[in-house]
Amino acid sequence: FILFTARDFHQVFQVKTFLTVALHGMLIGFVPAFIAVLINYTVSLKRNLKEAMVYNQRLLKMLPVDNAINTEDEVCIPSNNKSETIKIIPTQLLYVKSEGNYIELYFEDESKIKKEVYRASIKTIEEALQKYSYIIRTHRCYLVNLQKVKNHKGNARNFQLYFDDSETMVPVSRNNFKSIQDWMGGF
Repeated sequence: FILFTARDFHQVFQVKTFLTVALHGMLIGFVPAFIAVLINYTVSLKRNLKEAMVYNQRLLKMLPVDNAINTEDEVCIPSNNKSETIKIIPTQLLYVKSEGNYIELYFEDESKIKKEVYRASIKTIEEALQKYSYIIRTHRCYLVNLQKVKNHKGNARNFQLYFDDSETMVPVSRNNFKSIQDWMGGF
């Protein structure tokens, strides 16, 4: 190429000619390469966005989110203490913790975490809330509303779920790790 473009045979072996040809070669090569990379990026981005939309649709089908809280959503459960009834609104529930013959209900009320203690078994609460697929038993002492989980960390041996309040942690047992992992999309 240099031999054909040089006006004089002595110009062929000069550094200036070599640098000029190298610069033109890089400029000519850069433009098509840049366009090819840009087209590939755009095509990949569109394909990945379509896949993300499909996964989002699947998740929306699995996770029915109802922002409107009706009085029909309130679940009433008789406690072991005959004078009280446990009232739970599943969409506000964060988690339930069992402590011996007592349960502690943690729920969101006006962006604050509140706690109520009742005399009942976690098995009774689990049976009453079984129609809500997003409330799952994560440990022998815990029921969790997976819609309220904001973060998680650990592996199968010490997996933990976190809520808006980063100090609030709920453990997941090894027996329940796989079902939690499947429900949350494999993380």
